[in-house]
Amino acid sequence: MDEKIEAYIKESKGKGFDDAKIKTALLGSGYSEADIDAALAAENAPADTISTDTSETTEAPAETGGFSVGDDDAVEEARSSSSSFLNLKFLIMIGGALVVLAILGYFLFFFGKSPTPPVP
Repeated sequence: MDEKIEAYIKESKGKGFDDAKIKTALLGSGYSEADIDAALAAENAPADTISTDTSETTEAPAETGGFSVGDDDAVEEARSSSSSFLNLKFLIMIGGALVVLAILGYFLFFFGKSPTPPVP
């Protein structure tokens, strides 16, 4: 197995990416499916069953210069669709909702009162 693939898988899993997105990114970088599957299996295997066979190595394709996290479409898509609690879309939606509630409260406070009857 290629150490670059193993390092990439470990880093990506640390960032919360699932196996399918990691595999797509590595396939897009030119790595073989067999090497990727072997590295994913080794990463997902319990610690006592991990094989240390290093007889088979695969180099990154020369035309891609290896893989780059920032250049890969699948990784960028995964980053942009992350479910972070405080992402920009969420903050804009909450801000808009607060503005609407403030305007609604203003109108209800000043114009929503029933007219008081005149005092005799």
